Amino acid sequence: MKRAIEREKKLKAFSLDIDELSVLWDKINSLFDETKTGLLDNIHKSITIKMGAEELRFDSIEELINYTGLPNSVSKFHIYFSQCDNMIMIFGSTYMNSIPEVKAKGDSELWCAGAVDTVVTYLNNHKIWYHWLLSLPSGIILAVMINILILGLIFKLVNTLIVFICFLISIITLLILILFKIKLLPSSILQIKKDNSFFQKYTGQLSLIIGIIGATAGVIGAIAGIVSLFKDK
Repeated sequence: MKRAIEREKKLKAFSLDIDELSVLWDKINSLFDETKTGLLDNIHKSITIKMGAEELRFDSIEELINYTGLPNSVSKFHIYFSQCDNMIMIFGSTYMNSIPEVKAKGDSELWCAGAVDTVVTYLNNHKIWYHWLLSLPSGIILAVMINILILGLIFKLVNTLIVFICFLISIITLLILILFKIKLLPSSILQIKKDNSFFQKYTGQLSLIIGIIGATAGVIGAIAGIVSLFKDK
């Protein structure tokens, strides 16, 4: 009889450079037994990077560093380690799932829990500044904003152009954020090459900040407009 335990946990948005990835790589590798010498006891490890329809698999950090065909940073990748029945996988963001996660599988609940905790603890020290924003229920917020606008129009609370424009700015900003979240706000970033250009490095984030400022101004303007309407009545 074989006993298999699985543990998985969602990760907060994180960013790693090559040096930080190397540290994580060594931490995961230390969870496996390198003293085993059997034919089936080898530690299998890889990092797979997806670029469009192309997938590139690297079996070591050195191989990844030496490959020259990669962009400065990637966001779609997964890390895989296995030995016998024990396995650890870290999944970055994908179009199907924008939230990264770690999975561990093995014959020991203690080992699986320890493996997941090792990864989570390390990556929590490398959270992206906007990680909190990705956890917001943006779809629900968008639906609420649309319903408020519709009700405001029906009951003639939104009867000035400025209030309508403010609501519209907020809704459009939220819609863009939802549709292009993975592009503008990747939840997993692997910085392969150091990019000293501030604007190239933070183009998506700067666009987001401008959008948030616009949305915030829109919400504040909309609330102020509605409040003033009630006061006039």
